[in-house]
Amino acid sequence: MKIIYILFFLFSIFQSCINTLPKTEDKKSQMQNKEHCSFEMSSNLQFKPIDTTKFAKESYFKIGSSISDNIMQIFVYDTQIDALQKTKDQQEALNTPDVFSAKTITPINKIGKYNCSGILMEGVYAGGIIKGKIKVFAYSDAQKGFVFIRQYIGGSNNDTEDFDQIENTFTLK
Repeated sequence: MKIIYILFFLFSIFQSCINTLPKTEDKKSQMQNKEHCSFEMSSNLQFKPIDTTKFAKESYFKIGSSISDNIMQIFVYDTQIDALQKTKDQQEALNTPDVFSAKTITPINKIGKYNCSGILMEGVYAGGIIKGKIKVFAYSDAQKGFVFIRQYIGGSNNDTEDFDQIENTFTLK
C-alpha cells in the first residue's frame, strides 16, 4: 500500500512539473490583403524593408523568416508578362558565381493553384560553402502576372511549411 502512495505522490509531482513547462504556441496565420494580391502568412514570417524608390510597395514583397535566413520575394505585375522569359532572366541573374552556383536545375510547372514556368536550383551560394536552393516561378494571364523567388539558405527547412502556405494561398486580384 505504501508503494501505491509513493507512486501516486511521485506521479503528482511529475505531473505538476509538466504543467509548469512553457507551452509552445501554435503558429498563427493572417491573411494579407494587398492591392494586387492576397495570401496567408504565418507569424514566423515578416515583411522585410524594400527600396520604394525602385519598387512599388503594393507590387513587391520581401518576406523573411524569424527562424532561419530563408527569404521569399514576390513581384506582382498589373500587366501580362512573358513568364518563360522572366524565369530565364532570373535563372541567369541568380546562377552566377557571385551569387549562386547551381549543381542541379529542375523544372517546375506549378505553385499553389497556378500552372506556368519555373525552376528549382540546388547548389551553393557564393564562396561554395553554404548549401542552398533557389526556386523561381513565373505566371501570367492576359491581364496580370507574378514572379516568386524563394531562397533556402544553409539547408534550414524549419520554415518550409510557412513559405509553402504563402505559395498555396496566393491569389492574384
